[in-house]
Amino acid sequence: MLCIYSGFHVNVRVQVQETGYVYFSFTLLWGLCQKFDAGSNVVWFFILLQIFTWMEAKERSRMSAADHAMRLELTIKVHTVGEAEEYFETLPDTVSKKAACLHLLHSYVKEKSADKAEALMQKMNSLGLIVNPHPFNEMMKLYIATSQHKKVLAVIVQMKQNRIPRNALSYNLWMNACAELFGVGSAEEVYKEMIHDKNVVIGWSSLSTLANIYQKSGVVNQAFWALREAENKLCSFKRLGYLFLSTIYTSLNRKDEVVRLWKASKEVKGRITCANYMCIFSCLVKLGHIKEAENIFLEWESQCRTFDMRVPNILLGAYMKRAESLFIRSLNRGGCHSIFKGKCMGADLASYLYKNRIVYLGMSSLVPSVTELILAEFHYLQYEDEQKPIYPYINSTGTTKDGEKLGYETEAFAIYDVMG
Repeated sequence: MLCIYSGFHVNVRVQVQETGYVYFSFTLLWGLCQKFDAGSNVVWFFILLQIFTWMEAKERSRMSAADHAMRLELTIKVHTVGEAEEYFETLPDTVSKKAACLHLLHSYVKEKSADKAEALMQKMNSLGLIVNPHPFNEMMKLYIATSQHKKVLAVIVQMKQNRIPRNALSYNLWMNACAELFGVGSAEEVYKEMIHDKNVVIGWSSLSTLANIYQKSGVVNQAFWALREAENKLCSFKRLGYLFLSTIYTSLNRKDEVVRLWKASKEVKGRITCANYMCIFSCLVKLGHIKEAENIFLEWESQCRTFDMRVPNILLGAYMKRAESLFIRSLNRGGCHSIFKGKCMGADLASYLYKNRIVYLGMSSLVPSVTELILAEFHYLQYEDEQKPIYPYINSTGTTKDGEKLGYETEAFAIYDVMG
């Protein structure tokens, strides 16, 4: 069999066993697929789905339950959830449905489709397919994402009634829900129960969850205690934990700890990814240490394999925030930009954006003075040339920030009307 897609050629060899059935293992191809960048993945997912379709069309082919699950997941990635639902209904046996149902449930959680997720859980339960904590964890993720924290507690009760063991993620989600509903003390009670659960090993993720709860509640000393305990649990061959703890230290305004953990993470074997650099840049920018971020950027630039624009965009956002703040302050003091006076553009950042027909809405909230400036830019650029496109760039907190109202929805509607 030969698959051809967008210039990619994949030779697929299938072996016919003595039984006369065709066997094919997709595990290797799937593993390779995960190693490609996000853009290439789409191509390889499409190719794999073609292979599955070919296999199913062969009368003598036999697909395992794991193959059916992978086929459903690929359908979600390449096509739509609706097509995956139709495929799920055609699965030949309970074993295949048991293997595939978690992928379908995860897609509902990602879309925040509570009704569909709950209906699928009921169906899975009636078929006896729920035997581990993973589906329950997915439901708790959904309820936390949709601020239905009381339903998280109901899920825990159901797990206990059905004697479903809880894992570390179950306890982490439970702690977060209790903290939202009842405060720090309730989360600590869940943590104590976790300590006495012989089936669970407490790792850095659970301690960082507790640290984050302490940080949000203003219990700073306990947050530092939990972070130190979490560091003792960090894996020596995985970098994720170091970066995750750095984000909490950032919330605690501890630049020294962020830099220390970054240096420690570099001792972990393996290539430092663009996502890792993006994390440390975000932390340093939030802390206001642009110079430190610039130094690390030069390090990334000297060794990056491909120039991922997402990395410098973090620094560009910081620069534009500063420029925007100065620009608006100048306007509020009565200054008028040269572009509105018909004069030649200068070499400042605002002029560069105008020259390239970029309308930038940055970190400022949507208040009248910002809206008036945005509308003026749109109208001027439209007047200057009706045929050329205008490029809006939005990186704004909107009308609220950290729950505090800082602007008005009517301002957003005004901008939307002009863009329409």
